[in-house]
Amino acid sequence: MVAYRWSNSNEINEYKNAVSDLLRSNQLNFTDVNETYSHIVRCISSAAEKCVSKRTYKRFLKPFWSSELKNKYHQLRLARLAWILSGRRTGSHEYSHYKAMKKTFRRDLRMASHRYDEEEMKRIDT
Repeated sequence: MVAYRWSNSNEINEYKNAVSDLLRSNQLNFTDVNETYSHIVRCISSAAEKCVSKRTYKRFLKPFWSSELKNKYHQLRLARLAWILSGRRTGSHEYSHYKAMKKTFRRDLRMASHRYDEEEMKRIDT
């Protein structure tokens, strides 16, 4: 994943130049809007992949993360996607399901963090 937020000015200038070069490199057929849009998105994405630094996973930030939390987070993302695809209506069944999944995931995340903190305190005390 590209870390736009943490980029420095040199990376940003290099990124701007790369996007400009990629956009100028191909002659676009402006009659097809979808093809033009896809080309612009590909140029922006490839320039970002080439020029901007990547974000790396830092395991030490969430040592309590488990496969159970990973599965619940995946289910939460699927519930959110279902809500988005249904039109983002706040009164719909998909919305209430998404909010319920979000509530249980956050509760489980807090519990896992709390358990980890307690275990570390016990380990330090002994």
